[in-house]
Amino acid sequence: MGKYKYWEMDNYIKADTHTITKTLQSNANPKEQAKQAGEEGQANQVTQTANPDQITFTVQRFKDNHTKREQITIAAKVGNDDSGEIPTNLVDLSNDIVKFKMFGVVLPRAEYVELCQLIEKEYYLWKPIYTNTVDNVVSEEIANEVFDMFCEYIHDKQLPVIKVRGIEDFYGVDLLTFSKELADSEFKKYRVGDIKEALHKLKYTVANKGKFDYNHKINKNDQQKKVGFKVELVTKRLEKLATATVE
Repeated sequence: MGKYKYWEMDNYIKADTHTITKTLQSNANPKEQAKQAGEEGQANQVTQTANPDQITFTVQRFKDNHTKREQITIAAKVGNDDSGEIPTNLVDLSNDIVKFKMFGVVLPRAEYVELCQLIEKEYYLWKPIYTNTVDNVVSEEIANEVFDMFCEYIHDKQLPVIKVRGIEDFYGVDLLTFSKELADSEFKKYRVGDIKEALHKLKYTVANKGKFDYNHKINKNDQQKKVGFKVELVTKRLEKLATATVE
């Protein structure tokens, strides 16, 4: 047995890239399945040729030349299929790692926990790659582009208006969807929290006091965290975008 229960690291030599792998054991018995289909000969063949898939995470460590702040990028593969990439850091790692579920990488919590522990424990085996892009500041221009993207998303999905006493009417994009849309866009290099902050500073969104998103109470027992885009501003921006398209 290796150093870790669920995961195997490629090696323990200092390098700028390491892979961390887990072999997936299928719950299905190929031989038994084929037998049930009345194909005994095929069952033997399937048993001999079946190869379980692997989940592989490729991890790199980056350090900003100027601020010295560090970032980790983690890219996932299930078998030979690319299954997403996330930027994170040691502070946010345990929260960010489960975002791979959005890309279909579904693992028990214990396995995600150990994956984080492995990265933290072996962190100095990654040589930092020096770059100028770790601290990706969300400029006003970028925030406006993100706002445009979500205005079109709201229009396409026909999201309902949410009315809450004491605050402006808003369209609520749940936080998981907000994160996924960013991860699938040209803005994936920016941290979700930084984008929420930039949008709120430009007064595009409603938020709870001291926060950059809104905890929407559905009923006494249910509430959802949402990024609340102000209806009035979304309407104006969509009209502007429509005019620009016509021109």
